[in-house]
Amino acid sequence: MNYKQQFPVQRIDMETILSTKFQLNQQQVLEPVLITNLDYAARIITCMPTAILSRLTLSISGERVLVKFILDNYKSGLNYCQSPAQPYQSDIHFTVISNDGQPQLIRHVVCGHVITDSDIQDVHFSGHNCQDMVKSCSLQARVLVSQGNTQGIGVLHIICNSLSLTYSIGGNTKDSQSVVSESPQTKQQTVINSYILKTQCRLKFPQVNTLTALLKMKCWLEQEKPQKRGLIACMDHLLKKVAEHPDPHDCRLNLILQSDGDMVELFTESLGRQVYISGGTNGVSMIPAQLDK
Repeated sequence: MNYKQQFPVQRIDMETILSTKFQLNQQQVLEPVLITNLDYAARIITCMPTAILSRLTLSISGERVLVKFILDNYKSGLNYCQSPAQPYQSDIHFTVISNDGQPQLIRHVVCGHVITDSDIQDVHFSGHNCQDMVKSCSLQARVLVSQGNTQGIGVLHIICNSLSLTYSIGGNTKDSQSVVSESPQTKQQTVINSYILKTQCRLKFPQVNTLTALLKMKCWLEQEKPQKRGLIACMDHLLKKVAEHPDPHDCRLNLILQSDGDMVELFTESLGRQVYISGGTNGVSMIPAQLDK
């Protein structure tokens, strides 16, 4: 970063971010990536509850410029609603970066001396649409923390589709950054008592044998995985096959879609036939090739 500017503010909201954007424009330090990330931050901040905004530090990164918002009443590790006589309340840090040309929100929650299941609060997942409808990422995190060893977990990093959320004990900011990397499954990292939890995409619907249900699934993919064009092509292929079936309601299916280095499981409460659909440079293939086979 060539330029860093810190803004003490009374509150962090859309108006504050847009006012700062205007000020940076007057200073002639705005750049395309920073403009995009500022606009993105202004949009997502409106979805955040007061429980987040009242304890938030927000950093927004451009190519060469870093903008940081700190609440005026944030003092030396004590947030505005905390006094030395009160129990420790976690601090929340949001950072907006550019990832593959798209804005991404990185969330970091600093806990007390140990991470407990009560630290994993639903409010920290605000605005996130979990990709595991069987067992949510927040529930998996609570289970993992509650089953930790006697020393507890020092850093927990959760990756769930576009969500990047790190919990760390006080003073472990560097440790939390050292484990921010993808992993096919939860596993212990080089930092002692540090874990990465990466969810699977498992979509659960009452039924997957109607065009309406499949269109809802396609909408979910388009909204939550817009870059995964291969997965969406797999859904289009499936829609065509179901539409051609003489009795779509007879298509009791459990589906696995694979493309773009990602996998999605679609299934219902009732058991059904397993169907595999794969997309690639040569198009889409399905096993079995026909739903009535």
